[in-house]
Amino acid sequence: MFLPVVANVVVEDLTLNDEEINKVVEVWYQASIRCHHFISEQYWRDNREVMAKLYIPGSHTRVAKCGGQTVGFVSLVGNTLASIFIHPDYQGMGIGKRLLQSACNERSELQLNVYCQNTNAIAFYRWHGFIDVAEGVDEYTGQPAITMKWSANK
Repeated sequence: MFLPVVANVVVEDLTLNDEEINKVVEVWYQASIRCHHFISEQYWRDNREVMAKLYIPGSHTRVAKCGGQTVGFVSLVGNTLASIFIHPDYQGMGIGKRLLQSACNERSELQLNVYCQNTNAIAFYRWHGFIDVAEGVDEYTGQPAITMKWSANK
């Protein structure tokens, strides 16, 4: 199935207020239960407040908006790409690519962890120049994960 590229997407820094943070958390939640089906939905529900109160405010987050609606985001903590999530209704439209390019434009190196079962994300990161550097287990979920790195100075 062909999905169109969304042309009217605006990428901007997240405004740190409860309303905007809650929109980001909702994107995170919806994308997490769709893409991480191998982790219980309860895990994601239980972590919504932590995302809203600690995680998002503690990172540099840029949001993708389409028609004023928050449809995706990328969060950086130093040189770590801590998260990139696109609402399921907007996946496959080039929004993740725009957000990843935004992050790469801000850093000369990036590192991330991705679940081994999230094969679409692994392929996405490899396509954009990330390489596998280690394998391990996520300390919170117990799921196998891969550490990947990207460098502008290849």
